[in-house]
Amino acid sequence: MACKITDEATYFTVKDCMNTIKKLEVEGFIKNFPTDGSVNFMTCLDPIIFEIYSNLVCDYHSGSSYACTLRECQYFLTYPDQWQAVLDYWANKTLVSLRS
Repeated sequence: MACKITDEATYFTVKDCMNTIKKLEVEGFIKNFPTDGSVNFMTCLDPIIFEIYSNLVCDYHSGSSYACTLRECQYFLTYPDQWQAVLDYWANKTLVSLRS
């Protein structure tokens, strides 16, 4: 299975968000968040969205990048085999820390 994330910065931000979602046990909320355009992650005022953000290690998101990251997480929560493929791809890579 091909890896959906081959960019290191994207991997760091999505992994951080996935870890936070799991830590906060809000997988169902993100997975079942509407995809019909009736609401969106960027303008959603639900406290869960703010709680996830306040627990991220990578806290340099714009509203847009955070929304995109949450959509990526939603995809991976829906297709866990794809997330495992990402983890497997990065398992043996030498990563550069985004923080000094």
